[in-house]
Amino acid sequence: MSQTTATIRPNSRLTQRIRNLVLAGAAALAIAIMPVAQTYAAEAQPKLCAAYVEGTGEIIFFLPGERAKVNGQKVFCGSDGEWHPDYSSLAVPTPTPTRSFTLVGPRGSSLSR
Repeated sequence: MSQTTATIRPNSRLTQRIRNLVLAGAAALAIAIMPVAQTYAAEAQPKLCAAYVEGTGEIIFFLPGERAKVNGQKVFCGSDGEWHPDYSSLAVPTPTPTRSFTLVGPRGSSLSR
């Protein structure tokens, strides 16, 4: 019987150096991309507003932009997940003039024709 022996040839220094450079580049790229990926993930998930219903004890969630009446106040859910006062439903009274003014020209001139 003949025996074949396999010799294990160690990697050359150039091959090891190239492999280390490729791995270091891949690690640097992954580290550089991570904050961008986290930013997109944060934007993809909207922050919700919560309102507690005292009578039943349930919690109702609202998407940003939705309007509700919480604790007797009209509010809307902001994009930051916080409640903000809803001023859009306030009625502003139209001002009424309190005095009447008369246009007066320079002395000696007549404004009427």
